[in-house]
Amino acid sequence: MTNSPTQVSVEATFCSYNRPCKIIYRLLHSRMRLTPKGLRRPFGPRETPSTSNTLSSPSNSNKGNSYFSRAPAPRGGLFIRDVAFFLEVFVYTKYAMKKQTIGFIGLGMMGKYMAKNLLKNGYSVVGYNRSQKVLNELEKDGLHPAESLKEVAKRCDMIILMLPSSKETHDVLFHKDGLFSGLKRGHTVIDMSTSNPAETKKIQQTLKKKGVEMLDAPVSRGQKGAIAGTLSIMVGGDKKTFSKCLPIFKAMGEYVVYLGPFGSGMYVKALNNFLFAMNLLASSQGLSILRKNNVDIEKAIDVITESSGGNKALSITMRSRLKDTHPAIGFYLRYMAKDMNIFHSIVNSQKVEHTLAKPVANFFNSFSKKYTDKDAMYTFEHFVDTKAK
Repeated sequence: MTNSPTQVSVEATFCSYNRPCKIIYRLLHSRMRLTPKGLRRPFGPRETPSTSNTLSSPSNSNKGNSYFSRAPAPRGGLFIRDVAFFLEVFVYTKYAMKKQTIGFIGLGMMGKYMAKNLLKNGYSVVGYNRSQKVLNELEKDGLHPAESLKEVAKRCDMIILMLPSSKETHDVLFHKDGLFSGLKRGHTVIDMSTSNPAETKKIQQTLKKKGVEMLDAPVSRGQKGAIAGTLSIMVGGDKKTFSKCLPIFKAMGEYVVYLGPFGSGMYVKALNNFLFAMNLLASSQGLSILRKNNVDIEKAIDVITESSGGNKALSITMRSRLKDTHPAIGFYLRYMAKDMNIFHSIVNSQKVEHTLAKPVANFFNSFSKKYTDKDAMYTFEHFVDTKAK
């Protein structure tokens, strides 16, 4: 019996991964047949028994069958058939659907670990970064270094940006030899940077005129989340594009939320960072009072965490800093100042009453100038002697 081109293509794609996949594919299809129209409901009506126990052609399939349609239950009943059906869908989705190349621009403190998680999850990654050292490091993990931004656009339909600010995003796209010149209709750009929503919206409108889709998808949970693949990802943009990119987000984070039209993710991220900065500042100054009055700081954090004043800056970040007084830098103070300026500019542009945005931004602008190479958690150390017992 001759298989249709669709069936042959699916089988070839699936079985090209490795021998176990081929064995699973053949084993499953001894009990099922494949048709070219989509995924059948798992508990749909029984089909007319087929005289063949192999892949059947569309001419022998019932009208309206879906992509994976189930054959009559083999010996052992419905349970075996349904287990085989779900196993095929799972294995095919896990292995065959991830043969995709993703461009990744910005392999810094967060980006390099995000790219590593994409590689671990079966994606091919083409990377571009100013530092050749990072590219050499990631090449050992399977990343393909690109020599130019245009090369990234040429080799990838899906491109992730993880850059410090809107300025770098604009430069990467619209520089003389930038990414924009290589983008074409059908490309998708995902900006995972923490940027000013107003400026990024202008970029999105420019890309849209060229037929390029763009999502804003800033992240939270810091470098530890990037390493572990447990980032919180806040996404704005076209919902269909989001659905298409969801498996990619899931490879880097565990909490992915679609928030609305383009810019929604960056608005939420700006508020999130402002709340963290405000809690960090207020908690640091408050704990300094406790320290001066000989209160056990760790026990104070424990009880406040279980009370109405608890917050993650206090319960997670500060507690870990008390235990590790020489941690690696995870988030520079200058980036905290940048984020506070973003939130302050949003407040000003919306003309809403907000008495805290300006003083918090002013504090971190001044503080980051004094301690430009310090981590944001130095705020805590500045007010509270973490080495004191």
